[in-house]
Amino acid sequence: MFCICNLKIEMKLIKIVWVILGMASLQACTTHLNKTIWVSGFTIQCLEDQKEECFYISTSDSLDTDYWERTNQTIEGFSLEEGMLTKIEVKSSDSSQSSLADYTFVKVVEKKEDTRISLNGNWILTTINEGVLNRMITLPTLEFNLKEMQITGNGGCNRYFGAVELLSLKKISLGAIGVTQMNCAHQHIEDEYFDALSNVDQYIVEGDELSLLDEEGKVILTYLKQ
Repeated sequence: MFCICNLKIEMKLIKIVWVILGMASLQACTTHLNKTIWVSGFTIQCLEDQKEECFYISTSDSLDTDYWERTNQTIEGFSLEEGMLTKIEVKSSDSSQSSLADYTFVKVVEKKEDTRISLNGNWILTTINEGVLNRMITLPTLEFNLKEMQITGNGGCNRYFGAVELLSLKKISLGAIGVTQMNCAHQHIEDEYFDALSNVDQYIVEGDELSLLDEEGKVILTYLKQ
């Protein structure tokens, strides 16, 4: 009888241990984690609903990363300051049921000017591949709209448009460029312009001057702010 009672006690203990392990496992599936993210100084249109605005963030601790993404995740308690790049600490709720997590604002870690804002607006081309253009002809133009993450402009004759797929503090990646199909004078200039635009990988803004560079860091297009 003594052995049977001990066996029953041991079985109960085993069940209790399994219950505790099961609860710990469930808690591990939904945990609250603190981390830091960079939030850009501007919002952009969400892909799912273009009437809504999304944060443009980087989950890296360093600004050296070229990985930025739009997110419709909320940051409860955080107010974006236009034009200011802000590193914040947030508490996230990561659930095994979803790849998305909403954030709760904890504190500001670092703040600086978001220089990408200076890209917004209209630019007029001054050089292609370091060659100065004849100002007697219609010069190509470029307009940035960071809210829509789009570029538009005139190649000197034809209108063009495209998406900004990535915009870090140094790097820029453009999607395929759509162009109207009018016959133009000075077609060779427009062709050279669109060819250069398709090779853009980096950018530099200095005052009213914009330089677009290729992957090797060579300046291929320069503009003045209109």
